[in-house]
Amino acid sequence: MMDIGLTKLDFSQPHPYSYVVAWDGYNVTNMLNRIKGELYWLNRNAPIAWIQGETGFRSSDTYTPLNAYVDGNNDEQADYAEAVLAASRNAGAIGFVWWDYQDVTWPPPVDGYGLLKNGVVSGNNRDKPAVEIFQDYLDAYGQPPAPNPALCVKPDNYYDPYLNGAQNIYHTNAVTGTVLDADDNPIEDAVIQAVNWLYLDIHNPNNPNDDEYVHSWIYTYSDENGNFEVIPYNPTLGGTNKIVFIRGSAVGAEIFNKGQSWSLPYGWTDVQMSPANVGTINLEKIGFQKTSFVSDITINNVITDP
Repeated sequence: MMDIGLTKLDFSQPHPYSYVVAWDGYNVTNMLNRIKGELYWLNRNAPIAWIQGETGFRSSDTYTPLNAYVDGNNDEQADYAEAVLAASRNAGAIGFVWWDYQDVTWPPPVDGYGLLKNGVVSGNNRDKPAVEIFQDYLDAYGQPPAPNPALCVKPDNYYDPYLNGAQNIYHTNAVTGTVLDADDNPIEDAVIQAVNWLYLDIHNPNNPNDDEYVHSWIYTYSDENGNFEVIPYNPTLGGTNKIVFIRGSAVGAEIFNKGQSWSLPYGWTDVQMSPANVGTINLEKIGFQKTSFVSDITINNVITDP
């Protein structure tokens, strides 16, 4: 976890990405709301300037929900680009980067992130509809739209970004806790990441040491009282919802780790964290500040090493 409160940088460039998931019907709106949640967090918590360092949407003319390599069709990619441009601007981003310029085939099949189609194509068949979103973004004077911070609001799925609670309706094996500072004050918007158990991949029946326990990373944030709940959901093996490990931090604070330790030969396994309520976690702030700020100064007579 990189802490933008502890880095001596002029600006940060987070890379918010998401993807559609089967258990909410491959819903692009929910995917977009996960990105908006990250932008909302940045707006509230980033202590330095930041740009939307990279984002993207995998699209294809031949999209189907069963194609695991894309998130939607090319028109939906354009809608996503338009929405994320506006959301980034309203959240306070000072720049924006899209991944990537043209669809690539490493590894195959075509990844779908590009604004241009893969291969040697020309004319109207080359550009995806999202190209026009970027071409038309600046006005005649080369200026972007004015930001509207009032539109940077907390999305409905902020605390359960993948809507796991709609599937794991009793929140079985959800991990809860409270994040406080060293003086027992609640920390809002601490970031909590969790290892969500999926399945055992048996690579070689004759050598169990080659088996791989497969997981996904899920996340949540602490609320105004410092409380958090991260809800597991296993779409592969129904009814086996487990979290085996969590970690978390807040801007300018130490990291905490709870649950199973990663170790060879398997890394994390399928053992649910116990207890699931980790109680109160006090985080020490780390005193690490920028030493100076310089602006509007022209430097002359620069001396370089011979």
